[in-house]
Amino acid sequence: MEVKKFLSGLDVEISKAEKKDLQSQANKVLAQLASAIKKHKIKAQAFIGGSMAKGTLAQSAEKDIDVFIRFDKSYANVVPYLDKIVKEAFKGQKAQITKLHGSRDYFQVRFGPGVLFELVPVIKISSPKDARNVTDLSYFHVGYVKKKIGKTKLAREIILMKLFCKSQGVYGAESYIQGFSGYGVECLILHFRSFEKLLKALADVKGQVVIDTEKRYTQPASLVMEMNESKRQGPIIFVDPTWKERNVLAALSQENFERFQKAAKAFLKHPSKKFFEGGKEKEVEETVAYAKKAHLEVIHLSLSTDRQSGDIAATKLRRAHQFLSQELAKMFIIERAVFWYTGEQTAHSYFVVKQKEFIPCKGPPVQFADHAAAFRKEHKHVEVREGWLYAQKPAPKSARAYLPLLLKAEDVKLRAMGATSIQIHHNN
Repeated sequence: MEVKKFLSGLDVEISKAEKKDLQSQANKVLAQLASAIKKHKIKAQAFIGGSMAKGTLAQSAEKDIDVFIRFDKSYANVVPYLDKIVKEAFKGQKAQITKLHGSRDYFQVRFGPGVLFELVPVIKISSPKDARNVTDLSYFHVGYVKKKIGKTKLAREIILMKLFCKSQGVYGAESYIQGFSGYGVECLILHFRSFEKLLKALADVKGQVVIDTEKRYTQPASLVMEMNESKRQGPIIFVDPTWKERNVLAALSQENFERFQKAAKAFLKHPSKKFFEGGKEKEVEETVAYAKKAHLEVIHLSLSTDRQSGDIAATKLRRAHQFLSQELAKMFIIERAVFWYTGEQTAHSYFVVKQKEFIPCKGPPVQFADHAAAFRKEHKHVEVREGWLYAQKPAPKSARAYLPLLLKAEDVKLRAMGATSIQIHHNN
């Protein structure tokens, strides 16, 4: 089927009724915050930001609504004032309120299932160059995207790209995801003008892509001189249209970009609804199915931490996942590995492993004659590499049987990484 025709038939936008209901809930929260701000005589204003404000909210089980509390720049530390506002605004209500720590503390508020409000403090600045924190740029991002979308149908194109990236597990700038940020997706669509054109432009590209849609730099040399080196890493440099010293896709890893490219090529060849559904659940199902088809062993672990839920917990657990992957690779061939942060303080690791025939065993240096002779006597096939003796010993036959030994041996390291508990599942 033609891609354009297929995309036109997809139902991806939230209904008018749901949009109206969400706006009503958001207006109520804004009114409560405004009342609390006024009562405590705090110089601040609350406004809706993110996808809700830009009209790019996609269908999902839970809708995230960003609410920014914009404080006057005279405040050196806004967090204590945010605490007062939140406590006053929602007192006496049945709301689940969670304070999260980050570069600047913020709150999550739930009044029931299906909608999550994130209350984020920012500083009121007149120019992006005065930002104290990246979240201070949010006001400018909302204004830029809304202006560019205008009366076009680009909001729908943005939603398509968001759902596509979510389905491939490459959506989110969090350090444990390293994918496309929401603002990054919006900027890409505004540049390429459609989801299909974006896929076609990036599916086969090689090397680093540089996009300066608002032509903030007159020549490449200027970019190198003015943008921090850390922002110039990664597969795509997209110059922030509102602040040229920032790369809106700096979080995107090469691995996730290649994953996106693979999915883009597959979709353009055979358009299907499956490219917009699921996410990690789908990836896990495909991984388990692959292992069964290839007659390979699949390992499923549950990881827990006592660190703060969200980016901190997920990052700690991902580090433990990567460490286990590296250690398992010493004994087995890792065909596939999936990390799935499920929220709160838990995550799941899946490894599809293939048995190695032998694993290298390092012996003593050749110059230590007695030790070398003993090593040669102990092992049948010995070779010399850069002055050291090496032999090969049979590899473990089962990763499931090997794992308890590995976890016991590396328990101290794993706990130091933040993994307080690791459970092996036996139902695969």
